[in-house]
Amino acid sequence: MQSDSPNHLDPVAVVQRLFREKLEIDVPSVETDLLDGGLLDSLAFVELAVQIERAFGITLSFESLEIDHFRTIGSIAEFVSNQLRGCHGSDSTVRIQ
Repeated sequence: MQSDSPNHLDPVAVVQRLFREKLEIDVPSVETDLLDGGLLDSLAFVELAVQIERAFGITLSFESLEIDHFRTIGSIAEFVSNQLRGCHGSDSTVRIQ
C-alpha cells in the first residue's frame, strides 16, 4: 500500500536526488551508464553506498554489492527495492529517514 505523504517516495526519485544533492553528480538520465561514463568512481561508489543506507534505512552487505547493480540509476533503484523487500517482506514502499 502506497501513500502520497512525503515519506513514501519512488526509489528512482530518491536515488536521483542522492546523486544531485549528496554526490553533486549530474546524471543525464536514469539509463546513463555511470561506470562507462566515468560518473561513478570508487570514492563516489563508497559515498553512494553510505547515502543509500542512510536514505532507505537499510544496511548493505559486502556480499550484496555487485557492480552491475550500480551501473545506472534505474538498476540502483531496482537493487534498493529488492533490498527493501528482503528487509521488510513484500512491502516495497520506501520510507525516507
